[in-house]
Order: sequence, then structure tokens, then C-alpha cells
Amino acid sequence: MQGLAVFDRDIIFGVGGALDREVRSSLYGYSQIPVYSYLMGLGGRDVTPGLMKEISLLTWEARQRGETQAEPRWVGLKG
Repeated sequence: MQGLAVFDRDIIFGVGGALDREVRSSLYGYSQIPVYSYLMGLGGRDVTPGLMKEISLLTWEARQRGETQAEPRWVGLKG
């Protein structure tokens, strides 16, 4: 199963991640690969290897369930 995870540190309010929009636009009409968008590292927060591993696992699990993603997912926020 294929899936593409986009790690974004930049946001366009009302749209989502800036890189995510570019990736989806470039794949439009050419690929059926689902794109999963993750927003992280905003406000200078660290993007750690553990966070990257967590996102990879989330993407893999979503693909196993056959899920697609319409909205970006925020990760690594302080609770």
C-alpha cells in the first residue's frame, strides 16, 4: 500500500500546510496515491526523530485501514 506523508512547518490559514498544497497540486490528475498532511514544529518547537517515527506510524496505520485525510493533522503540540 502506498501513501505519502507531508511534514509541514508552515501554515496557510484556512487552507492548511503550504507544502501540502504544493504536493497535492503537483499530483492532481496524475496519481491516486493518498496524501497525509501533518503540521508540526510551529512556533519554533522541535521536530524530533520520535515525532517523525510517530507520524510514520500514523500514516502506515491509516493506509492499513484504507483511510484518506481531508484535513491536516496537528502533531507535537503542547497539551
